[in-house]
Amino acid sequence: MCSRNIRFILCLLGVFLCFLLLSAKQADATRAISISTNKSTLFGFDEMVINASMSGFTNGETIYVKGAFYKDGTSNYFGFTKNGNNWVKNGDTTTSQRQVTVGNWDGNITVKSDFDDGDYKGEGDYKVKLGFYYLTSGGNLSSVNWSSNSVDVAINNPDPTSTPIPTPTNTPVPPTATPKPTATPTTKPTATAVPKPTITKVLDTESPSPESSEVVTPSPVLPTTEVLGTSTSRHINFFPVILIVVSILLFGICGTIIFLEWKKSRPKI
Repeated sequence: MCSRNIRFILCLLGVFLCFLLLSAKQADATRAISISTNKSTLFGFDEMVINASMSGFTNGETIYVKGAFYKDGTSNYFGFTKNGNNWVKNGDTTTSQRQVTVGNWDGNITVKSDFDDGDYKGEGDYKVKLGFYYLTSGGNLSSVNWSSNSVDVAINNPDPTSTPIPTPTNTPVPPTATPKPTATPTTKPTATAVPKPTITKVLDTESPSPESSEVVTPSPVLPTTEVLGTSTSRHINFFPVILIVVSILLFGICGTIIFLEWKKSRPKI
């Protein structure tokens, strides 16, 4: 009898636990989010707003949300989600993602592409969806749950950043001082003393008388210019004398020769 009661109690406990587990799973399974976006094309670092429509959540419940871009047919996610003034990567930890409170959240998150992520495969067609985490009945964060739908979006690479060319600054050039010409001392010509002409009076040998005395006009005597290497004294020209002597000698010699020839040619008596 006692063993039957124990079995009955254990069965009741088992049924109660199964009911709790099923209730917890049913409660977890009722949370769902569907999304829409304000853009279908992103150019470069354009931002896009994802609007979430929620069901099965409890007001006051805290959840974490993030956006995710991916190629259709893959599970390689990338992208940034705005959290306050910061941008959080899709692959960062759960608690790094944006935290919201159900009932106080307007259902919007802002996302953008992450061109440096390895799962970005160049510009083209992608899909975007919303992931969320919630606290389970055991007080732990759940694994990621995804929105019930995704939205198509075309992503274009950012335009190449042009490097601004610095504008040359006109630096004022100080004026160059023009050197003043140095005054070259001019050599003054040395004054050459010009000899004054000597006034010579020509006097008669006889004593002049007052009646016959003549006033002789002084003739200016030009200054004598001396040439270097020459004497100012008068030289006697000996050439005519030498010529006469030589001529006399020649005539004498010729006369002597003629006389001797004549004497030889004279017949003897």
